[in-house]
Amino acid sequence: MEIGFVGLGKMGGNMVHRIRRDSEHRVVAFARTEATVRQAVEHGATGANSLKDLVKQLRAPRIVWIMVPAGDPTEQIVNKLAKLLQAGGMMAGANGTNEGDNEPKKQQAIQQALGAAAMLNPTFHIYDIAVDTEGVGVNLMAEAKGSPLAPKGYTAAGDLVIRGFDAIPTLSAGIPFAEYLPVLKELGVEETAPDGSPRLDFHLASAPGKWITINGNDVSAWGTEALAKPGEPRLLKPSDPPMQGNDVRSVQQALAAENIRAAQDGIYSGSTAAAVARFQKQRGINMSGVVDAETRQRLGMPADAPRQGGRN
Repeated sequence: MEIGFVGLGKMGGNMVHRIRRDSEHRVVAFARTEATVRQAVEHGATGANSLKDLVKQLRAPRIVWIMVPAGDPTEQIVNKLAKLLQAGGMMAGANGTNEGDNEPKKQQAIQQALGAAAMLNPTFHIYDIAVDTEGVGVNLMAEAKGSPLAPKGYTAAGDLVIRGFDAIPTLSAGIPFAEYLPVLKELGVEETAPDGSPRLDFHLASAPGKWITINGNDVSAWGTEALAKPGEPRLLKPSDPPMQGNDVRSVQQALAAENIRAAQDGIYSGSTAAAVARFQKQRGINMSGVVDAETRQRLGMPADAPRQGGRN
């Protein structure tokens, strides 16, 4: 297949380079700066000296990827390309065709665009993001490689260091996943900063099959619905409002029997989830603060425990 590229800055130029390096796809490249076009040609692309020339060099159905700054520049290029592509018979109804006649071409173009996206293998770096207040300090460095559309998928990893973890709730109301903060504290690795202050370290990772892991523990269930198969107990995890019921109380009682302190109120609060995480750590199983089938089994609870309760 072939694809047109408009905009050959750092990101656009790298994308052209990777497509040509990792595939046999033909790329026609255009930018206002001739030097960047020449560089793209050196990487195997075909150069164009104008938008009109770019469109002329592409066979239908044409795919054009625009990598220019957001705002007026993008809008101007889109408008120009729309007219050029329409003149070339690519817009619906052009050259005497109707919507039905053009639908197969549109579907083909969509499939080819997805195929081109799957061939991309970008690398994104977060070199250093830091927040430093009197009570809390946060530092993050991360890297993501690949594309979710690519056959090999993607990988992402980062290291997060937090000073003053217990003061995080005081920063702002409505922090996302605030109900998981007690579990996060259990997952963190305690370290000492060069200045002697305590800190918690978190290694974050993401890959196909495991949406997110924290220090090697799969916490993907945090982002899924607490559903279970018919006849099976529900997943118990922190939520807002918190889950309540006799099944929660049964877990709390089982934790107490294991000499792990937990409230006995039938409410799956963050503190109860943290108690579950401590139990999981003691038993050497995945720490997530979520009561799944394995955790239930280790607690000595029946797999078909009644699901009485709700979120309020």
